Amino acid sequence: MIFTFPAETALSTAKLSVTVIGMSETPQDPAGTTHQFRAFANQGQPEKTGGANTGLIVGVIAAVALVAVVAAVVLMML
Repeated sequence: MIFTFPAETALSTAKLSVTVIGMSETPQDPAGTTHQFRAFANQGQPEKTGGANTGLIVGVIAAVALVAVVAAVVLMML
C-alpha cells in the first residue's frame, strides 16, 4: 500500500511530495502461536543425570595445586 500526499514546510511555500509505504499485511494466527507455546511449555525440563559437575571439581583442584606450587617456589626463594 503506497500513500502519496503533498506536504508544506513552515519556512517556505514550496510543496514537497511525500511517499509513505505501508507494511505488508501478514495473516495473524494467534491460536497457532498459542498452541506452539503450550507444546513447548509442556515438554518440561530435561532431567539431569545426577552427580556433581566434574569440570568444576577438576578446575578447583587445578587452581589449588597451582597456588600451592607458586607458594612453594616463593618460599624456596626466601
